[in-house]
Amino acid sequence: MAGGGTLTQHVINTGIYHYRVHQGIMFSADTSDVALAGAASLELLIRTPAAGIHLLYNASLGADASLSFFEAPTNTAVGTQITPINHNRNTTHVATTLVYHTPTITVDGTELDVLIMPGGTGGNSQGSSGAILLDWELAPSTDYLLRLTNLTGQVQPAHLHANFYEGSNTPGAS
Repeated sequence: MAGGGTLTQHVINTGIYHYRVHQGIMFSADTSDVALAGAASLELLIRTPAAGIHLLYNASLGADASLSFFEAPTNTAVGTQITPINHNRNTTHVATTLVYHTPTITVDGTELDVLIMPGGTGGNSQGSSGAILLDWELAPSTDYLLRLTNLTGQVQPAHLHANFYEGSNTPGAS
């Protein structure tokens, strides 16, 4: 330091997701099917808490696929509950967001996003993967649906994954 002083405090710069891990409010939930039928779908129903969440998601499938995201779907059964995993293994904080696989959806709701995931053809066939790189800030106390659809007529391995943190980016909020 100029004038012979010493630096006694450090400024640490880290990304928001890493910071949320340290806060103990970053979670993940996923579902897989090693043999998803042709034209079938793998789905996650996400029910946000009163504080809302920020969501990122990704998926992979052994062939051509589509990844769709819907707000306010209608269901007759929520499916099987998944326990979200806290990315900070030094905390006992549990998610208040509810996540389910294999819900029974009667109305998709409003489509917010769709990603077509080409898997290649012939000798270049590699399977497909896709991810949303900017998070969605989801409304509180609302249902959302993630759907990965096998666009082929063949059985394929499939995986659908959601990362989220609970709360808001509003200064002073959690």
